[in-house]
Amino acid sequence: MSAATEGRLDLILTDLKLPGMNGLEFLQAIKQQNAALPVVVMTAFGSVETAVEAMKLGAYDYVQKPFDLDEVLQTVLEEASRLCDADSANIAVRDGDAYRMRAFTGFSPEFQELVHGVVYTPDHESVVGRALLEGRVVHIEDVLADPQLSTDTVQAAVRRAGGIRTDLGVPIRYDGQLIGVIAAARNEVRPFSDRELDLVQQFADQAA
Repeated sequence: MSAATEGRLDLILTDLKLPGMNGLEFLQAIKQQNAALPVVVMTAFGSVETAVEAMKLGAYDYVQKPFDLDEVLQTVLEEASRLCDADSANIAVRDGDAYRMRAFTGFSPEFQELVHGVVYTPDHESVVGRALLEGRVVHIEDVLADPQLSTDTVQAAVRRAGGIRTDLGVPIRYDGQLIGVIAAARNEVRPFSDRELDLVQQFADQAA
């Protein structure tokens, strides 16, 4: 509770069933101390009434177990994009030997359809590929000025279609294994700050 009230957290994921209090009581206590802090309530025993009550109390979202992975990824991605002031963002997750996009925000339906079948692998052709290859945060301040990015690849066409100029890729790990990447972008050359980089890293940790 102290971490939340002192401003050291950017998002809280809480179960509806907690020792000593229920999730709605916890949500109410958090909102009384820090109304701006997003709280996602999770439960396997929910009802429409409980969901409505959670939203009335200020929950950012209400997710039922067993989780729909895409729903959880979408919630995490939208909040990460908002807090780091990105124009768009997406999450790529491992699918066999490659990685595919599973969540989007800030992109048109036409763009999402374009990248639906695009496969990403560890390489230097995109911020996602480079984050996978190097296993670290990759921050490209201007994609048009980066000498490692080709201009005649599928990934280059995706960047042009999305209007991307500044690009950020943050690896997602689970039990030490690289399972995906959160990518955030801006449509102008405007590098992300250290604080914003830390925020996306925190959300990458939560996505796992």
